[in-house]
Amino acid sequence: MVRMPVFRSLGALVLLSVLAIASCSDAHEDPAPTPDAGPDATPPPYEEPTDDAGSPDATPDAPPVTEGDLERDYCTPSAALICSRAQACGCGTLVPGGALDLAACTARVSAKCMAAWGQFVTAGAKIDKAAATACVAKLDVATPACGAPSGTVVFASCAPFAIDPAKMGETCKTPYCADGSGRCVAGKCTAAGRQGIECQDEFRCASGFVCSPAEGTCVPQGAAGTACEVTEECAPPLACLGGSCVALGAIGAACTEAGECAVGLVCAAGSCAAPPPTCAQASDCGQGQSCGGARTCVARLGGGGACVEDRDCEPTLFCDDGTRACTARPAQDEPCARGTVCAPGLGCNADNGTCLPLPGEGQPCAAAEPFCAGHLGCSADFVCGTLPAPGAPCTIDSRCGDGLACDFGKDGSVCIVPRAAGEPCSSDRSCGAGLHCGGAGVCEADRPVGAACTSSAECAGSCGPDKSGGLSCRPAPAAGDPCLVGDDCPDALRCAALATQCIAQACQVL
Repeated sequence: MVRMPVFRSLGALVLLSVLAIASCSDAHEDPAPTPDAGPDATPPPYEEPTDDAGSPDATPDAPPVTEGDLERDYCTPSAALICSRAQACGCGTLVPGGALDLAACTARVSAKCMAAWGQFVTAGAKIDKAAATACVAKLDVATPACGAPSGTVVFASCAPFAIDPAKMGETCKTPYCADGSGRCVAGKCTAAGRQGIECQDEFRCASGFVCSPAEGTCVPQGAAGTACEVTEECAPPLACLGGSCVALGAIGAACTEAGECAVGLVCAAGSCAAPPPTCAQASDCGQGQSCGGARTCVARLGGGGACVEDRDCEPTLFCDDGTRACTARPAQDEPCARGTVCAPGLGCNADNGTCLPLPGEGQPCAAAEPFCAGHLGCSADFVCGTLPAPGAPCTIDSRCGDGLACDFGKDGSVCIVPRAAGEPCSSDRSCGAGLHCGGAGVCEADRPVGAACTSSAECAGSCGPDKSGGLSCRPAPAAGDPCLVGDDCPDALRCAALATQCIAQACQVL
């Protein structure tokens, strides 16, 4: 039997951009709940039943296709919707210069959409102009003012707009077929699933139906008052509360918890209300919001400064777990703090938990980095010695001799001559200078200033926020420059959000 190709999800518009979410609470706190996949979401991978479920005379989802253009009719207008809402909701305060570049944002988000949906067009799908335009309009209506667009709208409320030319019963290559009334199941165009048809995702179900996570079958998308088990069964922006699809509470509505209030609101004194302008943690903010602000490289904190991690404090200090304040590191012969922390130049003795001079060659390693004195490394046997030669196992902190790199394989780590561009790699450490380990598992050149990025490891400088609301490579930051994480900043600086605010859910889709 011909198997249907697996359609790879190319990412959602709701990836939490670390430029927009600088947590003001504990460094390990979970981020705010992530909304459903946005308008660039593609059907997730799945294994479909081999039987051709569904009625062959099912009502079509859409009239015959009028060919349109993916970029013009869907990707650019949906991107413009997302970016204009982000601008209106104050997301510009999170990017360099304090103002979102609307044109650049629209172009960037549209390109993500094209990468996600363009694979279907390449495979032969045609764009239904009317359906694409109507879907953008539905996204607009169903998305709360400063909320994030929901993939449930795209896959359940909208009629298919990227449609395979195959007719019912014919061989197909992309998810939607038969002018939108069919679904490509095991390579054959089959009637879209309706009430009770087995499913694993919204792709299998007809427009107006959702794949119920609770039932594992297609169920009608719930209007207000419809019985439900989970929110995914309700039409956005409705939520499943008390077994029924309901509209979340507006300002002034009675509530017992924030989950009963609309996106961006908190439950205070029994009523839904706007959150305070400043915050200390995500729970201070409304539903779907986060607490944070634009991160910049600033001076490390002195003694007594309020901190989250050791990097927040000057090198002679650490962040005390109990007080959350920058505190002097223990001196020689004093007990190690936190079981490992000592003053610079000292290491925590693993035998007695006391801060002592760093061990030399042949001595047992200290309990934590730095493990050994001078240019020595800690072996797997937990003994300080000369840094490993080519072919030898890396130190326990993945170090090797001068000019070598640490590579990782099924049998553990090993020191190698750094790999060149195009050669296979297991991590950025495997690649030579000016290279990083790319997504294809081969060493590739670090990206130049202005190129899109997801982490500083990909850039010749660092990866930071830009005016489009995305991330791009930029020169290594100095004091006052944008940053994402502490390691982006020079040693004397830390990466912090100095002005904390409740960040709208709409900012998170950037």
